[in-house]
Amino acid sequence: ELQFPIQKAHKKYLSTAAPGEGYTDDITALKISEMEAKIKRLEMERTNANTMLDLLRKQHQEEIVVIELTSRSKLDLLEEGARSRETRLREELKFLEEQSRERLVLLEQQRDQMISELSTKLNETRSQTAQEVARLKMFHDQELAALKSTHEETIAQIKMACQKETQVLGDLQPNAEALKRLLEQLTNTTTEINRTEQERLREITIRQEQIVRREEAVRAVEERIVQREEDLERERKQIVDTIAKLEFQTKENSKLIAEDRWTLKQEHNRLAKLQVGLEEERRGLVEQAGRERAEIQQLVVNFLAEHRKTQQKISEERARIADEHQRLRVDQLAWEEKRCAEESLLRQAKEDVDAMKETLAAEHRRLNERTSKLRIDEVKLDETRRQLEIVRFELSREQETLTERNKYLTDQTAELARRSEAISQAEKALVETETRQRNLKQEQQRELTELQARADRVHEAEQKLTAVRCVSIIELFWNELPVLD
Repeated sequence: ELQFPIQKAHKKYLSTAAPGEGYTDDITALKISEMEAKIKRLEMERTNANTMLDLLRKQHQEEIVVIELTSRSKLDLLEEGARSRETRLREELKFLEEQSRERLVLLEQQRDQMISELSTKLNETRSQTAQEVARLKMFHDQELAALKSTHEETIAQIKMACQKETQVLGDLQPNAEALKRLLEQLTNTTTEINRTEQERLREITIRQEQIVRREEAVRAVEERIVQREEDLERERKQIVDTIAKLEFQTKENSKLIAEDRWTLKQEHNRLAKLQVGLEEERRGLVEQAGRERAEIQQLVVNFLAEHRKTQQKISEERARIADEHQRLRVDQLAWEEKRCAEESLLRQAKEDVDAMKETLAAEHRRLNERTSKLRIDEVKLDETRRQLEIVRFELSREQETLTERNKYLTDQTAELARRSEAISQAEKALVETETRQRNLKQEQQRELTELQARADRVHEAEQKLTAVRCVSIIELFWNELPVLD
């Protein structure tokens, strides 16, 4: 645009080879107007470049401030999150310790309560067993008294029958009819004795069956006791196995707790390292921003120096144009001779303008490169922001896993406490039932021995009674044989 008017004027000058005063004035006025337009354009470009430079400087400073604020806010957020997490973990540990203490107190209270309940149950079972033993003794004494009364009645009946037989024999000695009646009475008495003997044997068999049934009941009770002992032994083995499993689970839980603590320490160290890295990155960004600020300031200084040079050149150009104007007015006749010099000067001015354009284009390219670098820095900051978001998400997820692990550990500790309490109660109940069963077994063995001894004595007494009765009957029969003869 700057070259076209000059070329047109030069062509016009070449086409009109007739020099004249009006023509020279027109050319000088045209040159002056062109140079003034060029100066205005250069000033406008300078103002535009200054405004662009100020805008870029402000934008760059604002971006640096925003980057510093975001990095500081992110670091503050990370530090606050780490502090809050640490305080929350400490509070959770304190809460867990308080819960464990309260649970221990509750377990001790429950243990005392269970001991009192088991002692009351043991006393009740002892009283019930004592009552049952007393009832069995009373029933046995009643049976012995009934047996004694029946034995005495049978002995009295036998004696009365013997007396009757003697009376009948004495009364029936005179005649055979009396003997026949005596024989009939004797046969009747013998049948009655046999009947009473059969009734007695039946009663004895019934009592023996009752004794056998009682012995079977006692055996069934013993079998139940043995079965109960086996069940208790099996339960004890199961309890021992569960205790071993619980011990193994406690060891595993302790290992898991140690691993969780180690992971927490590692996480704390990683967060500290991450904080140090972020601090170093912030320092690097600040240093880079300082370097970029220094570079921008250097660019501004260079641009101002170039601007001064251009202003100096423009002033020189103005002075030269003024000199040329004066020289043209003074030496209009020598204008033809100086045309080549003016053309050379115009070419030099054209070259200077082209150089200025090139410098401005290079400055524009440098500014574009700087903006591209700033955009790359923005992309890097966005990437670091995304990485921090990822780290924050991972920290939140790890925090959730830690809360779930703490909940699982609390549930496991409660389950272990409950199982240990149940095991201790079962062991106490097992010991008490074993002692009670041993005592009951000893008492039952003693009662069985007593019953066996009593049954043996009753059997011997019955054998003796039957032997005495048979001997008395045989003696009476042998005594009556001579009378019958």
